[in-house]
Amino acid sequence: MIRQTVGNTARESIVSRIIFHIDVNSAFLAWSAVEELHRAKEEGRETVDLRTVPAIVGGDVTKRRGIVTAASIPAKKLGIRTAQPVTDAFRLCPDLIVPLELVSFSTGLL
Repeated sequence: MIRQTVGNTARESIVSRIIFHIDVNSAFLAWSAVEELHRAKEEGRETVDLRTVPAIVGGDVTKRRGIVTAASIPAKKLGIRTAQPVTDAFRLCPDLIVPLELVSFSTGLL
């Protein structure tokens, strides 16, 4: 209940609130997939849609460190989860794909 004063009159009203939560973890992988498909088309080369294979965004692949910030649905089916160490993700799926050139979220899409 909220007590509200308007002029000399006090009113009580019930205020309801809706909290809307959207999980956009997969969006980072989807944006990277779309960017890779676009680059491959421009360069005239074939590529795979990262959304359809075990793939993650996050970590430093060359050093095999860091955490998974996003995972494709096929990667999630293998048990790979957000915030999981990249080394653990590679243990679950040695053929895991990690895009080397990430989309610059701060300068383009967001």
